Amino acid sequence: MAWIAFLVESFRRSFEDARLRPDLLREALIWSAAGGALWIGLTTLTTDALWGLAWWALVVTMLLTHVGMVESDDGSYRASLGVPNALTVARAWTVAALPLLVGAPWAFATLVAAATVSDVMDGYLARAGAGTRLGAHMDHGVDTAFTITAGISAAAAGWIPWWLAWVVVARYALPIFGLAVLYFWTATQPPRDAFMRGRVPGGVVLLGLTLAALDATQLVGAVLIGVGAIMGIATLAASGMRSVRVGT
Repeated sequence: MAWIAFLVESFRRSFEDARLRPDLLREALIWSAAGGALWIGLTTLTTDALWGLAWWALVVTMLLTHVGMVESDDGSYRASLGVPNALTVARAWTVAALPLLVGAPWAFATLVAAATVSDVMDGYLARAGAGTRLGAHMDHGVDTAFTITAGISAAAAGWIPWWLAWVVVARYALPIFGLAVLYFWTATQPPRDAFMRGRVPGGVVLLGLTLAALDATQLVGAVLIGVGAIMGIATLAASGMRSVRVGT
């Protein structure tokens, strides 16, 4: 019952924040409508795209219930979602498209490459002062969903072995599991300063997935995926040890 009460209160506060910021809510609704139009259009071409509508609904729920987080680190409200958040939301819409492209390697590679560029761009803009609390939380979730889906789709297409796809899944699932263990072990939120950035390992994995979809570079791509995933797991292990030292 406590969890239900917590969720109800969280949604109540989220919608209250949205009500108090109508201009920002309107912008979020426009973005949501654009994503809905994209997926409705795709479902008219293939019924395989139906699950993309479910993903769209999940992203919309996430966006609309976190409008109150469109603020800077010092707590000041932003008047707009901003370019970094817009790039992250646009990248989120494309996650469900990856399984649809397993028969089109060039389209798959182009989408992964474009997502990688957008990730670099929104990170750069956020660090340059355009970042928000929403972006800081949403970016990692979208990157996790995109890369895991891309890895599994690549394995389903036969471009990489399944064991390598599961290494990619582990590289992104282990941080979530590790944070949960640290949280319950120490009964406090793990210090953010103790965590090392995983952007470089993640970029190597995405580059590998781009190359793995193409026959001429498939082996190179598989090697890069493995190297990036191992780098990511090593970064996680180092971050965990630093967190324990900082917390003691």
